[in-house]
Amino acid sequence: MLARVTSATPCGIEARAATIEVDVRAALPQFHIVGLSDAAIRESRQRVWSAIKNSGFDLPQRTVVVNLAPADLRKEGNHLDLAIALGLLAAHEHLPQQVLENRLICGVLGLDGSVRPARAALALAALAGQMGSHPSTADDGRVAVGACCGGELGHPLGGA
Repeated sequence: MLARVTSATPCGIEARAATIEVDVRAALPQFHIVGLSDAAIRESRQRVWSAIKNSGFDLPQRTVVVNLAPADLRKEGNHLDLAIALGLLAAHEHLPQQVLENRLICGVLGLDGSVRPARAALALAALAGQMGSHPSTADDGRVAVGACCGGELGHPLGGA
């Protein structure tokens, strides 16, 4: 099953959109992240699996390919954790794909499944405003930052 999540990566003082595609298929258990990622993103495999398991989900061992698009844009930092985790849950059909549509999702995962705020809140809010997306992050305190650039930040995933 294939799932798509829109996220973003910092690029200087701006943020650039990145699409996280997660493909899950029955095969020997493997986890691959492709698409010009730095070490923090490659390490997200362990954070994401631990966070999902410690949040009460039991995902079957399968081959997982996470594609970070566009391939020519360098993705850095651990703020893509939440998007990768939600993509994995959607690909395993634990989360409807519709919940992820028209949202810009960024957040750092703790091993216990807690979601921590992503850095570059102003840049993320500005990008979400340009894209016409609902920005979704962990920290409701960032709503004021998003309001400064005409958007809103901290929109919960289940919200409108």
